[in-house]
Amino acid sequence: MNSPQLTDGLFAAGQRVDAPAARPRPALAFMAVLTLLLLAAGDLPGTRLFTSLEGYLPVHTTLEFASIAVAAMVFALTWNLRDSATPRLVLLGSGFLCVALIDFGHALSYAGMPALITPNHPEKAIAFWLAARLVAAVTIALVAFLPTRPTWPTRRLAVIGTTLALAISALVFWGIIVHEASLPRTFDPATGLTPLKVNLEYVCVVLFALAAIRLWSRSRQGGDGNLVWLAMAAWTQGLAELFFTLYADVADIHNLLGHVYKALAYWMIYRAVFISGVRDPGDTASALATRLHSIIDATRVGTWEWRADDGSMQINARWAQMFGYPVGALLPMTGARWLDMVHPDDREATRRTVRAHMDGVSAAFRAECRVRHEAGHWVWILAVGSVTTRAEDGSARVMSGVNVDISEIKAHEQRIAEQQRRLNDILTGTNVGTWEWNIPTGAVEFNERWAQMLGYTLDELAPLSIATWQRLAHPDDLARSQQAIEHHFAGRAPYYECEVRLRHKLGHWIWVLDRGKVASRTTQGEPLLMSGTHQDISARKAMEAELQEHRMHLEALVERRTADLADAREASQAKSRFLANMSHEIRTPLNTIIGLCYTLGLSRLDTDQRQQLDTVQSASRHLLALLNDILDVSKIEAGQLALDPRRFDLDALLGEVRKLMAPAASTKGLRFEIDAPAPPVGALIGDDDRLSQMLLNLVNNAIKFTEHGQVRVR
Repeated sequence: MNSPQLTDGLFAAGQRVDAPAARPRPALAFMAVLTLLLLAAGDLPGTRLFTSLEGYLPVHTTLEFASIAVAAMVFALTWNLRDSATPRLVLLGSGFLCVALIDFGHALSYAGMPALITPNHPEKAIAFWLAARLVAAVTIALVAFLPTRPTWPTRRLAVIGTTLALAISALVFWGIIVHEASLPRTFDPATGLTPLKVNLEYVCVVLFALAAIRLWSRSRQGGDGNLVWLAMAAWTQGLAELFFTLYADVADIHNLLGHVYKALAYWMIYRAVFISGVRDPGDTASALATRLHSIIDATRVGTWEWRADDGSMQINARWAQMFGYPVGALLPMTGARWLDMVHPDDREATRRTVRAHMDGVSAAFRAECRVRHEAGHWVWILAVGSVTTRAEDGSARVMSGVNVDISEIKAHEQRIAEQQRRLNDILTGTNVGTWEWNIPTGAVEFNERWAQMLGYTLDELAPLSIATWQRLAHPDDLARSQQAIEHHFAGRAPYYECEVRLRHKLGHWIWVLDRGKVASRTTQGEPLLMSGTHQDISARKAMEAELQEHRMHLEALVERRTADLADAREASQAKSRFLANMSHEIRTPLNTIIGLCYTLGLSRLDTDQRQQLDTVQSASRHLLALLNDILDVSKIEAGQLALDPRRFDLDALLGEVRKLMAPAASTKGLRFEIDAPAPPVGALIGDDDRLSQMLLNLVNNAIKFTEHGQVRVR
């Protein structure tokens, strides 16, 4: 589709035309043909085509009245189009009203017509003719040379122009009819045209030629083909005037061709006005309407027009389809019915918005509201409109607009709001501050929690920038933070993360975990926006410091305990060596005692002596066992103790225990009993020495801690 051009033509500045009304090349060719015809006719003798003036009169009258009718239509068109026309078009219409009236006087003054107040004759008709031609030439010249976009009010200018046209016409009629005798001569029946008449025609020719050239130039500059028609009309009028310098008789061929050229020129003017004022705007309006319908269909908006006088509404099919209805089901539609379809919670606000625009409070009507769908659910719409027609008192008469289904947008907004609420809850719950950094400009945005961590409000920190953060950060942490940011910018780290200290308003330092990520980059990969969080980790840092202190304390304790353990092991080893030496030194005399008791037992002893000797032997053997146990303790500490399992007699072992422990029990006044069944000899296998030692220790402890009663082994 061709791009529309801004016209510099006959109608309001900025009017769009889709194509020129006349093409330059055919127009040039047509004007060339007319010019060649003039040149050819100039060589023709002044042949009289009609035998009498009465024979030429019908042709002359027809051509004149045709020209008058066209001139009158030019005025009628410009008068009706005065609101959209430029001052040049208004001037053209007013001028041709004057031309039509004066041409009417010329037609009525022609010889053979009934007398126009005074007798008709060629001089009178030529006077009207010259007056009309001069008015036409001046009018077209003014149209051609007026400024492109004057700011005169065209409606008032049309009234003034019409008044002047009527006044000039009346003045011409008065001067020619009343003062005919005072007018200079323009025609001599014997010699033809006078020099005055010819020179006046040449003046008109010059004016028409200059106007034609100027109009042609403007049409080429502005691309308005209607000016081409005016240029052709001016040129043709000039050619017509040249014909009227050639005729010798008012009924010859030159006079006839001059009238034909003039009628053709008037038709061209009418065509220019009609095309620029009626057909082109109509075509443009039709094209705009088609485009508007295409846009409405493509955007799927509902259109409406509401009349304030009766409340009726005109709606399109899409308007009804938004709410699940065929358009016929909603007709007749009224403003009140539409408001009834609006959600009760939105109805009053919508009504106030409409009223505010109708009263001129707002420039346009705009409302978001819910409307009930035929299926029962609510449809979110955006209703936009404005008053298109107002009464003379300023009250709204007609209001037009569109409805747009924004249900999906509202659902999306609701999802975003829910996500924002959840994010805010998370941020509030995690007690973190947020930041967003415009990297090229250095501007930053913090949330209130970010400032609260440092004891500030956002207003106290304003104006906010990256310099705000740098001013609060600990100098020793800035280099680490910058290095981490550069690694992230370069893509060597997926995120930025750094633990830094920031100065609190009270002067102390708090630890924060600073995390973030680049949210957008340029097409060259340079970072644009970065966002992240601040988390207060001062408590964690204090705990880490305390844990470090405890760890160091524990390490010191372990070192001391390790040293003590080494000392204990050394002492234990010394003890073991001492016990081994002592048991060895004691075992030697004890073995001697046992040997002597054995030798003594071979001699003759009485019963008491034998019993006492047996006791000495048992005690010696028990003492030897104790010495062996001391050695066993050393073995236990060295992890080298081993049992010596063998068959033994349990009854004999228990008898030894009774014999050794009975005296101690008797001394404390305790009864001592051993109540155990005696298994067959050799039925048990074990380390009888260890078992004997264990029983002796148990019985000894029992006797030691029992004050009265008995000690029984079962």
